[in-house]
Amino acid sequence: MGTSYAEQIPQIIHVVQQLRPRRVLDVGKGFGKYGLLLHEFAGLDTSKRVEPSLPLKMQSSLTIDAVEIDSDLILPHLDQLYSEVFFGDVTEIQNRLPRYDLILMVDVIEHIAKPKGEKLLREWIRRGEAVLISTPISFFRQHLFQSPHEEHVSYWCTRDFRQIGHTIVQYVGPSALFLISPQPINIRGFGNGLMHRLRRCARFIRNETRW
Repeated sequence: MGTSYAEQIPQIIHVVQQLRPRRVLDVGKGFGKYGLLLHEFAGLDTSKRVEPSLPLKMQSSLTIDAVEIDSDLILPHLDQLYSEVFFGDVTEIQNRLPRYDLILMVDVIEHIAKPKGEKLLREWIRRGEAVLISTPISFFRQHLFQSPHEEHVSYWCTRDFRQIGHTIVQYVGPSALFLISPQPINIRGFGNGLMHRLRRCARFIRNETRW
């Protein structure tokens, strides 16, 4: 299967930690790595021992659901991580989903036709839900496993998302990360503004010059 870029993992975790959501929806969860990472870094009390007889989802303060369209990716370990996995096309089942503090779409939006994607995002923003999106900076064709679910069918940029809600963008390797929200949100260490970039450069220089 196509998987998401590893470079963006730390920044996605950082944004979630800053937002401190209680309910998250992971759309197109792939292997389920963000289900595990979000529990570890944003849900579990790491001062306590993990109880091996209980699934992680029952020990975490974070509730994470998922949406998956590919039946090959309904994998056995997902029950450890996700409270519920909704099977189907998110653009068709959106009105059946509960409300969440944060929607995660990691390398998913480019697989959705633009009119459907815009409608999807506008509804989440109307409901007061924030959406964290990653998508490739440059459009490229993708055909994997003879599966229509793996094809790239749309390209998205900052202008598209700013027409939908308040948007912060940051570029990470080959990806652009977008946080779209009903109201403006300031995330320390996240954003493509001049001061955000200068602070990141300063931290990089400081870290590289430490003994």
